[in-house]
Formats: sequence, C-alpha cells, structure tokens
Amino acid sequence: MLPSIRESSMRRWLSIFILISLFSFSQAAIFNRYTVGVLESQGNEAVAEVAQAVWERLNDQLSLDSHYITYHSKSDVMQALKAKKVDVVLGPIKAQPGHPGIVFLSSYIDDNVEVYTPYKSLSFWQEIAPFLRVLASSVVLALFVLIVIVGVLVWWFERRKNTDFPRKPLRGIGAGIWFAMVTMTTVGYGDKSPKTFLGRLVTIIWMVLMLFLVTSMTAVITAELTSARVSSKHQAVVLSSFKGERVAFLQGDKVAANLVRHYRAKPMVVAGVEQAMNLLSAHKVAAAFLNSIDARYYLVKHPDHEVEQTNLVFPNGRYAFAMRAGSAKVALLDQALLLMEDTGQLAHIEKKLLGGGHEPLEQQVSL
Repeated sequence: MLPSIRESSMRRWLSIFILISLFSFSQAAIFNRYTVGVLESQGNEAVAEVAQAVWERLNDQLSLDSHYITYHSKSDVMQALKAKKVDVVLGPIKAQPGHPGIVFLSSYIDDNVEVYTPYKSLSFWQEIAPFLRVLASSVVLALFVLIVIVGVLVWWFERRKNTDFPRKPLRGIGAGIWFAMVTMTTVGYGDKSPKTFLGRLVTIIWMVLMLFLVTSMTAVITAELTSARVSSKHQAVVLSSFKGERVAFLQGDKVAANLVRHYRAKPMVVAGVEQAMNLLSAHKVAAAFLNSIDARYYLVKHPDHEVEQTNLVFPNGRYAFAMRAGSAKVALLDQALLLMEDTGQLAHIEKKLLGGGHEPLEQQVSL
C-alpha cells in the first residue's frame, strides 16, 4: 500500500511540474509573439525599407515570432494599435504628440532637410588649399620649431671646435638648421657632422626622436589632408547666398518652404526628388532643399547625378516604432533599440540602404 501512495504522490508532483513548464513555455511564446502593423510606404520607400530592416534585426536578435498585417493609412493602423489588434506599428511614422495611449520607441532614424547644389569642379586654388592649410597647421609649425631648436643647439656646442658650423650666428645657425633638416629626413649628405660629445649627443637624441615622430606625424598630416579634401567636397555654404536664386523643394515640405521664403529665394516647387536632381544636374536651380532620407536613397540608386551635399542640415523630426502605452513589451524593444544604436547597428543599416551621408560635416541648424 505504501508504494502505491508514494507512486501516486510522485505522479501528482510530476503532473504539476509538467503543467508549470508548459505554462511558462506558453507565456514565453506569447510574450515573444508580435502582431506587427505595417503602414504602406505611401511614397516613402526609403523609410519603409529602413524600418523593415531594423525590425528584422530586432526580430532575429530577440527571437521574436512576428506576424504582419498591412494597413493603407496611418489612421487605420493607429486605430488597430489602440484596439489591440496589433502590438507594434512600423513604417513611415514620425514620433509626435497627439496620440493618447500610444508611445513611440527610441528613434531608428532622424528626418532632416538637407541642401543640395549642382556639382562644381574645384579651381586650382581650391585643389591646393588643403595642402596649404596643412602646411600652416600646428603640427608642421611644431616640427619647424623643433628643427630650429636642434639646429641652434648643435651650432652652440660645435661653433668653437668645428668649422662646419661657423661662429657667426647667422651662418652657424643656418648650418645647424640644415644639418637638423637632412638628419630628420635621413638624407645625410655627409657635408656636415658634429665632433663634440654634446653635439653628437643632441644628434643621437634627435635621430631617435625622429624615428617615432616622423611616423606619427605622417599619419596626422595624411588625416588632415583627407579631412580637408572631404571638407572641400561638401560645400560650405550659407543660406543667404541663395537670395534671389531659384531653389527647388518638394510640394508639401513646410520646413523647406519656410526656409526659401525666409531667405528670399525664388521658390520652385517640384513633384519629387527625381525632378529636383535633374534640375540640379542641369544647373537650372541654385539649390534644392530635400528630405535627407529620400535624397540619399535616390542617389544610392542613381549615382550618376552631378550634385553635391552642402554642410547645412535642418532637423525635421524622427521616425520611430509605435506601441500601446503600458505594454510590457515596450521596455524590451526600447532597450534593444538603444543597444543597436550604441553598437552601431542602426548606423550600419542606414549606411547600407542610404549611403554614407556626411555625418562628420553636418552642421545642424534649427529654425
């Protein structure tokens, strides 16, 4: 009888354990199941592609079970979110107030208005300007000061016992600077050499120091030249330069329209990015104020257009996923998006779909 009671008790506990495991598994499955409301691109194919790519990365990293429902209007998909028919909304939707009961997650891409101008080939002075700026930089000046100091020290120690370094300061220091220069460049003509102990000690220290400095300074100068060339590629312009000039912008773009009106440019409303790019390439407008996402997306698909980005960027909102306020899933997705931003995954997706942009040069301006 005792074995029977013991077996019955074990079966009961085993059944309870199985039920708890099944319940936990089902709860985890329910928590990972997402009904995703996808808003049609509505002419914003670039944003739609970025949103889809970001969600797919989230889907893979969090092992989500996503089911998609397509909606044709923003009001319909937002209503479905409030009615708990979908858990999250993705697509060309900006994070903005006016949606009670709805929260927006961390932005996955910013929307800006950028200024584009026709491509202009660089003049001779513009071509050599980066090199001249590097020559005038603190790095080159510091090197020149070091050469002078070493030249003076070598002359001072050698002037009494070495005819290669005349006693007269002007000629002697000149010879010392020449010696420091050829030693630094490892040319070593052999026309001059130190003979005193202190002169040779200074020379040894100078040669060893140059082994380390030349390599690092070459890298610095190369970086500065590259940066200067990139800077000259992205034109530095001011909005006042467009006064009285024809400037294109998309119909319905209020930010661009306000800028054109404020700076007294001649407005030219266009139907789309393609028309604006064609006008720029044909030099029929002085500039075009375009949505950064759409413009970059178009140029990735059509790189043959001869246009240039300027240094002007005007913030115009941000795109984000929408969810119901109070949902337990909000914190999970928001943390995952922040992690993607911190690890550069969002930037990688943006660069892959929209090209590199000009992040190091952008000068954000608020109205």
